[in-house]
Amino acid sequence: MCATIDGVPWTASNVARADNPVSCERYSQGQPPIITCGGFDNQGHNLYFVLRLAAGTTGSHQLGPGLSGSEAGSLGAFNDLSTFYDTEPAGGNGTVTITSLTDTNVVGSFSFTAVFVRSVLTSPVPAAARHSITDGTFNVTKVYNIA
Repeated sequence: MCATIDGVPWTASNVARADNPVSCERYSQGQPPIITCGGFDNQGHNLYFVLRLAAGTTGSHQLGPGLSGSEAGSLGAFNDLSTFYDTEPAGGNGTVTITSLTDTNVVGSFSFTAVFVRSVLTSPVPAAARHSITDGTFNVTKVYNIA
């Protein structure tokens, strides 16, 4: 998994999992099923998305506030060790495009604007109110299917 965050190249590293720096999980319970994919870098930043979609669905999926129907609750997020940003607050938006989806592999691209949600620090307040995530790609070869 890699992307450009605020104009700076970002790549998931093997900090979280030595054998695979990115993970993808498919939850089949519930309607519609959920897919979540994400990765960490060596500084503790976490970039991920959560999609609610019909099983076997490829194509573009919207992220952000106010979604309805099968995509309600879909979001993209970028977090560091103490500050959380995602597409749910006003001003957040984006798209994840899945080009291949099998039981063992998920491939696609993404871009989104993540807006400040909260910080666990009382001081200082985070400088950035939002992060621009562009040119994101993922090719996850280890998919955990959870019933």
